[in-house]
Amino acid sequence: MNALLATALANVTKKFATKAGKVEVGTHEVDTVVTLRIKGTITKKPDTEKTPTVSIPLKATLALALQKAGIQRDNIARILTEAMTEAINMDEQGEARIADQLADVEEAMARVEAITHDLPKTPVAGATICNLACCVEDPALV
Repeated sequence: MNALLATALANVTKKFATKAGKVEVGTHEVDTVVTLRIKGTITKKPDTEKTPTVSIPLKATLALALQKAGIQRDNIARILTEAMTEAINMDEQGEARIADQLADVEEAMARVEAITHDLPKTPVAGATICNLACCVEDPALV
């Protein structure tokens, strides 16, 4: 089986599974042959790169920053603790509250963007867009 066929099968079977609903708890025997006709297009976008801000190890980053802070270590630790506590305690309007608290929110966000922009990039697989129709030959399976 090649990658194109595997992608097409994964796409259409996921649609069938979503439509069919949840499987009951337990172990179920499956032994069936299904004939499918899959027709349509699969478009693969080119790979890209991104800055992996979500996967930055927070504890290691904080430990390194505090170690590099030298004489300011205690002040920075206090500021970080306050900021993290506020962020944890924010409700859904958290970003709006930040905007209200920071007169220069755009400047602060630009600083954060500048910092993260220079981080090492990681590869990201290009999007796979499936525009497929599927016909099941056995109507009892639909």
